[in-house]
Amino acid sequence: MLSVPTILLKPKTGEEGLEFFLRHYPDLILLDFNLPDTDGLEFIAELKVNSDRLPPISSTTTKIRDGY
Repeated sequence: MLSVPTILLKPKTGEEGLEFFLRHYPDLILLDFNLPDTDGLEFIAELKVNSDRLPPISSTTTKIRDGY
């Protein structure tokens, strides 16, 4: 297996994530659609306004009912 040095940073809000992206231009964005201050689609729209070089990988989960 190839070993690559990796730094994992976890901004807690869409605003923090966008600020981080604009400062550091990471190689990869893993995005949850359920952000506390915006939704994932709005975040992706902001990314596209500022750069078209990085497509995010997005995922989300939703609790359907208690116990699951």
